[in-house]
Amino acid sequence: MSYRYFLLTILLCFSTLAAFSKEKPGREDSSSQEQLTKALEYFQGGKYHEAILCFTKLQKRYRLNPRFKAYLGMCYYKEGMYEEAVENLKEGIPALSSYSPKEQAVYSYYCAESLFEMGDYTESLHYYDLTLSNVQGNDRADVLFHTAFAYYLRDGVTPETAPQLITYLTEALTLYEANVSTSTELQHARLQQTRTMLAGLNNIVKKAQAEKEMETKQPENPEAPKSPEEPDNPETPEKPTTEVTSQ
Repeated sequence: MSYRYFLLTILLCFSTLAAFSKEKPGREDSSSQEQLTKALEYFQGGKYHEAILCFTKLQKRYRLNPRFKAYLGMCYYKEGMYEEAVENLKEGIPALSSYSPKEQAVYSYYCAESLFEMGDYTESLHYYDLTLSNVQGNDRADVLFHTAFAYYLRDGVTPETAPQLITYLTEALTLYEANVSTSTELQHARLQQTRTMLAGLNNIVKKAQAEKEMETKQPENPEAPKSPEEPDNPETPEKPTTEVTSQ
């Protein structure tokens, strides 16, 4: 999902507001504000480890507000520290329901992705579902694509599970095709991959339906079972002949 710069704009706008609160009453000092600004700049430059260090340093003195807890969770995700990412994102997301749908989608998507990477496909599906209600276009297609993969890895591909996968991937394909002019290189690749996957899944469903029809189809003129004692067209045995020779 292409939310990095959207999120960065949001964070920079609020970086001068109350990003954290002290465990004890008091004014936040300028060094703490500088530390927060550094964290945002590190994220913008893709230096997620450094951003984490800044946030964790602040956490020793302050309680980060829910938005910045979620932001820290995304930094952990970028560093491949998925358990820490989930811990922070789960803590922040419930308190952010009043924020814009697009911002909420950023956090729930990264939480879903973290859970996916941990192999917790069932819970990842919950957060993918939260994300779907807040996204459109190629971003929605990406979430549908990942949702299908989560179901695939959890349930496998069988004639019973294939229809659900087809539903998600069909909508994803429709969105990818409708927004191809604004697609990233990765989304172009997913478009082709989705077409290939749908062809395979549809073949599985068609094959299963054909086999079911063959099993239930009854022959029009079934033949009665034959008795082994009564062979077809039994031949009459020839009478033995006695050859008489004259003497």
